[in-house]
Amino acid sequence: LIFLDLSDNNICILSRGIGNLINLKTLFLHNNELEDLPSSMGTLDSLDEFTFAGNPKLEQKLSSRSDLEKIFVYLNSQLTGEESSYRVKLMIVGRENIGKTSLVRCLTRKWDFQKEHLEESNMSDYLSTDGIDITDCSFVYNPKKKPSKVLKKENIQVSIWDFAGQEIYHTTHQFFLSNRSVYIVAWNLLVDFQDSMVEFWLYSIQSRVKFAKVFLIGTHDDQLSKKEKSQVLTEYNNMYNTLKENFPGLRITFHTVSCVTNKGIKAVRKEIEERIVNESFMGEAIPQSFGELEKFVISHRSERYPPIMRKKEFEQLANLCSIEGDSLIRASQLLHNLGVIIHFYSDPILSELVILDPRWLSNMMTTLITTKHNFGKTGLLQHNSLRQIWKPPDYPEVLHPHLLSLLTKFEIAYDMSSGIVAQNEKNIQQRQDSIKDIRFLAKKSVIIDKVKLAEIANEYELLNFDINGFSLIPCLLPKEQPDEISEVWTTYPEAHQFNRSYIFNFMPNGFVSRFTVRVLSLFRPLNGLKIIYWRNGLYIGRNEVQFFTRYYPKEKRVDLFVRSEIYIEAQTTYLTVIESLQLLIAEWMNLTHDHFITCNQCLLEQCEDPRIFSKGEIEEFSTSNTDQIECTGGHTVSLENIVPDTRFVYLGNKVNFEDITMFECIGDGTFATVYRGSIDDTEIAVKKVKATDPESHDYPKVFAEFRREIFNMSELDHPNLVKLVGVCTSPFIVLLEYIPEGDLHQLLH
Repeated sequence: LIFLDLSDNNICILSRGIGNLINLKTLFLHNNELEDLPSSMGTLDSLDEFTFAGNPKLEQKLSSRSDLEKIFVYLNSQLTGEESSYRVKLMIVGRENIGKTSLVRCLTRKWDFQKEHLEESNMSDYLSTDGIDITDCSFVYNPKKKPSKVLKKENIQVSIWDFAGQEIYHTTHQFFLSNRSVYIVAWNLLVDFQDSMVEFWLYSIQSRVKFAKVFLIGTHDDQLSKKEKSQVLTEYNNMYNTLKENFPGLRITFHTVSCVTNKGIKAVRKEIEERIVNESFMGEAIPQSFGELEKFVISHRSERYPPIMRKKEFEQLANLCSIEGDSLIRASQLLHNLGVIIHFYSDPILSELVILDPRWLSNMMTTLITTKHNFGKTGLLQHNSLRQIWKPPDYPEVLHPHLLSLLTKFEIAYDMSSGIVAQNEKNIQQRQDSIKDIRFLAKKSVIIDKVKLAEIANEYELLNFDINGFSLIPCLLPKEQPDEISEVWTTYPEAHQFNRSYIFNFMPNGFVSRFTVRVLSLFRPLNGLKIIYWRNGLYIGRNEVQFFTRYYPKEKRVDLFVRSEIYIEAQTTYLTVIESLQLLIAEWMNLTHDHFITCNQCLLEQCEDPRIFSKGEIEEFSTSNTDQIECTGGHTVSLENIVPDTRFVYLGNKVNFEDITMFECIGDGTFATVYRGSIDDTEIAVKKVKATDPESHDYPKVFAEFRREIFNMSELDHPNLVKLVGVCTSPFIVLLEYIPEGDLHQLLH
């Protein structure tokens, strides 16, 4: 589009999307009711004719900027400046029915709330929170008495997130814990500390946030005698050093209050305010372009349903605000931490989705993971009951398959009929009718985003949604292991088997259910599979391969096994599952864990005391020049049968360091240095990992990343991709096809 005449239309607001019209040369806006211009117009470099007369308020604002060049300077200044940010999230967690919501109201009584939240606050205090209640408020801080990060009187914006305490919700809560927050962990003083779940919440926070201020607040102070309160304080003092040691990144302070008598409330409120204004991010200079991007997000949030955006589209919005590269990552993280969007930028699965409205995501999850109805209570959600759960206009029926697909991406649910729907005439007709309904909405609806609906219509056919099928919600499954397991799985194998056990310091709710969804997706399609599931375990039988995993809550231990009559089938499946679990641990949960392997030969021979290989031994095997070891059971065991992942058995070319010749350095990064080199008279690129000392603190993390890169590259084979030539494990080196024409960045620029 090069010419656009919007004159004489009584337009009050010009869409920020006008910045997408990069070829626009002429724009007429005269005789409207505009008060300002969107900053995104600053990207219209081709514009050479522009009129805006007849917009009194806009003319007044632009009175000193008569020509187009000066107007562009004004528009771009809105993107290049900085502004101080005084915003924070206050997140309240704890068990159910301990008075968290009442505590929030007491602590924030002096703060200013938005009108709609004041109306909501008239609801009964006795109703338990369902999911997450998000409330926006503010307080005025005047630093007259004490020096702080806030140097002058400021209005501090606070977004309060009140998390429901029922265990059923814990699975979804982890998606919303974030940095740039102050936390309150509430517990009932009448309940023994060991039963208060305080440590569970502290571990949950620490697994998602490196550093945070945590207020540990005991409620119901008025119901304690002096003796009982003294006992509570003594118990906490005894626990303090343990908490400090277990949670080094959390700054924990302890308080007791009463929401009935208001005892302790004023002092805690004052300390929370002091803590907020002294956070390192308070008053931080934020590019104005980030603020413009936030406005974009909010406008799109109200214009589309569902309020979801692809990562690529989000990047295009950011580009309109002159945000790209590292600034784009920073902007995404900032808006995520402020609670404006939900975007896990570094997550390999979720990074492609940007949730424009966290409230919507929380509410949508809560419609299924809830105490309010019985649909899906057993962990099996019949698709024909979705119309009773997701009701219009909030959840149009034609979008149910897409919403279910979204929950699968978040690894909360899994469509068990995915990929195995019988293609009978009834199913085909149902899907064709649904696609017609979606495209009709795309043409007629002004509320639901039309482009998004068009995408969904195309995706719908790929979803293969069966209205008569069902989805699995692992976190709602029964805890008991089905008796049927004993019919398909024996303790001692009669075939090739690989196993590994993980022991965690802390196991967040939702970890096992997320792993269950990941494994099910690895085994797609599910046709002809024998699948047995419960909350703490999963069995899958496919042709000659059997997979079995079980979680032991008391020990915080996950065991997994893969066995098959065909060695390569067992090995390949094991490597894939292990990699999936390692990614979940490292890239999402960041959990501290130990692991060990039970000697498969001992199990095969049914030894009463099988050999256990520790984590340290497993890591030593990765660089060992020995292919076999003597087991305490008196037999010789191949290392490839114990640790195929660390021995890189799936590679045909393992190379000794002495056989590699290295020449000049051709690239350098934080993880590795790349040299031009050769092996067997073949020119190659030699990628040498920097930290390979087994005694170093970073060794396990470095080795995990090295192993992951090797595994991923071994799966790729395409003429347009750099080939993996081989690997050396002492030191860690990746041998790659040499590309002589320089790097891609150099070629492009």
